Amino acid sequence: MYLSLVFSVGEALGLLVAGGVIIALLNRITQLKSRDEALIESQARVAATINTSPDAVIVVDVQGCILEWNGGAERCFGYKREQALAKTMNTLIIPQRHWDNHEKALKAYSVQGASSVVIGRRIEIAALHADGHEFPIELAVGVAAGTGQPIFVAFVRDITNRRKYEADLQAAVALAENGSRSKANFLAVMSHEMRTPLNGVIGTLDLLARTQLMSEQRQLVDTALQSGELLLAQINDVLDISKMDADKLTLDEVPFDVVDMIGSVLDIVRPQAIRQGNLLTLDIADGTPRNVVGDQIRLRQISLNLISNAVKFTTKGSVSIFVRSLSLDCDKVTLEFAIKDTGIGIDQCKLGDLFQDFSMIDSSYSRRSGGTGLGLAISKRLVQAMGGQISVSSQPGSGSVFWFKVRMGVATETLLVAADTETVPSADIELQPLKILLVEDNLTNLMVAHRMLSVQGHQVITATDGNEGVQAATVELFDVILMDISMPELDGLEAAKRIRALPGRRGNVPIIAMTAHALQGDRERFLEAGMSDYVSKPVRLNQLMGSIARVARTMACSSSDKSTPAHNAARTETLKLINRGEIENLAAETGPDMIPLICRQFLVELESRGRDMVSALDGQSGELLRKAAHALTGLGATLGADRMTYVMRNIEGACIAGNLIEAFAQSANVRQLLADTSSAYRSFLSAWSPQRSFGEIGPPDPEWIDESKVSLADFVRSVATDEQADAAPMLRRMANN
Repeated sequence: MYLSLVFSVGEALGLLVAGGVIIALLNRITQLKSRDEALIESQARVAATINTSPDAVIVVDVQGCILEWNGGAERCFGYKREQALAKTMNTLIIPQRHWDNHEKALKAYSVQGASSVVIGRRIEIAALHADGHEFPIELAVGVAAGTGQPIFVAFVRDITNRRKYEADLQAAVALAENGSRSKANFLAVMSHEMRTPLNGVIGTLDLLARTQLMSEQRQLVDTALQSGELLLAQINDVLDISKMDADKLTLDEVPFDVVDMIGSVLDIVRPQAIRQGNLLTLDIADGTPRNVVGDQIRLRQISLNLISNAVKFTTKGSVSIFVRSLSLDCDKVTLEFAIKDTGIGIDQCKLGDLFQDFSMIDSSYSRRSGGTGLGLAISKRLVQAMGGQISVSSQPGSGSVFWFKVRMGVATETLLVAADTETVPSADIELQPLKILLVEDNLTNLMVAHRMLSVQGHQVITATDGNEGVQAATVELFDVILMDISMPELDGLEAAKRIRALPGRRGNVPIIAMTAHALQGDRERFLEAGMSDYVSKPVRLNQLMGSIARVARTMACSSSDKSTPAHNAARTETLKLINRGEIENLAAETGPDMIPLICRQFLVELESRGRDMVSALDGQSGELLRKAAHALTGLGATLGADRMTYVMRNIEGACIAGNLIEAFAQSANVRQLLADTSSAYRSFLSAWSPQRSFGEIGPPDPEWIDESKVSLADFVRSVATDEQADAAPMLRRMANN
């Protein structure tokens, strides 16, 4: 009984132990089963992801045998899964020419591991379709390395459509570039075709304007010249906008005087302002630096566009220009220009369209203004290119205010001295008569240029094409060659290259390109071909003579050296202090009653400029001497002071040539000359009595001048710049008030 009970307890314990083991095994089985189910579930998710992927997913072993092939691979390569499994990549989808590279890549992995050629990279290669055609794919390869052999997973995308899109895009870009080039070529051709006859028109009118004309004839010639200049400005607007569209606009960085720049703009718009009864005023705030560094030509273009617009749309009102500096540090300044007018104004709803290409406010506005509608658009682009802003505020009937800000450099003394040494010689510098070869195929332009040069005393030999020009340059030695660019048989560029290949001085003669081409890069091409300078048609006399003066600087210097002070003094004595013929011409053009008024202002200007000249001599300043001589040259030429004009022109020429010893030697008797000139004009003034005396006319009413803020000096400057017909009505009004 006892033994039986003990056995029963032992059995029970055994059973308990066995039961625990079984339970543990069951738990383990349950865990394994759950893990297998999770693995199966995970595998199912991976399989679903792979099979539903739009891209091809291919799994291969280290021998390149395919282990997995999803639906994307079936669609991409055209093989069913059962056709692909156990096949090698080489025999199935890799073009035969790439088999060796594929084998090398697989072997490289066994040596280099994950750092081998394609692992982790995305590459574009060619693949083979089931139907035998090749197509481009994008391939990315990853590696799964476990306890056994690694496997490679390739993700493949058919990029046929992308390649086609890229090819279409490239073709579209090429087409656009070709279109842009065609546009540029068209503009170049049209520029040439329009500028060539325009050169004949403006050049002939320019020559005619320099002859003795009756007042009515001069007015007609001036009107024709202004119309030609307007047409030229419109051509230039179209060319400018084309350069900006092509992103080929470049800005210069040169020192210049802001006040002089604005003054030159006012000189241009003043005749129209006078015709429309407008008052022009300029206000430059204290502390604004005069000498800055930037693109003077572009800044002048912006200012001219805005100021000329203000003048156009204002009648019997005022146009005021304000300039101030907003910020100034050691080497940079922000300048603000504001142009305020009392003109017709602009509707608020139309302000947003002002700066758009070819935009005009409305038909009546465009009829009144004319133009291409590009002026403001060009101004905005130029301001933005200079790192600035431009805007406008306006009310109909109350006028407008246009303003813009630009960032400029501050000119240092070093820059100013460097700029002074590069001063462009004036067209008025007296050069020794030159022997000039003129090569031009257009007979009208040939005649105009020949006349311009011959009236200046130069000997001119002509050639009508490039071959004739090269032949002439080979046989004879010239001082300067003027070369047209577009010519039949042999163009100007090739002709210049052939002349440059000539031996000795014949190959070194200065060559000036004289052409109607005016697009970006033309000047550089001309200089690379061996040209010394570039003149754009239509050619003006001052422009042409200025270019000749530049390339003939060394000749001008040598000529200056040959002209001794004694020689110039002898020549000076033969010239009159007063050329009464010039005054009579001026009286015929402006009215005899205006002469006393002009002479009095002349004496005021003479005294002021004379003080500048004396200061320059006392301070031994070559730059101040040049500026004073230049101002007195223009003043003397206005009213027939021939002796003073001649002396001052020689002094200015010597300064420009860098011969300051000669310049100061020429200035030895300047004080006496200025005194004699002043005395001569005072005597002339006291004796002048054409129809009525000045006392009978009476001086201008000071209150009237204060009220209208008219600057008498501005009117005299208008006369001095051959604008007598425009200035005369206003001068008469001043005299009669």
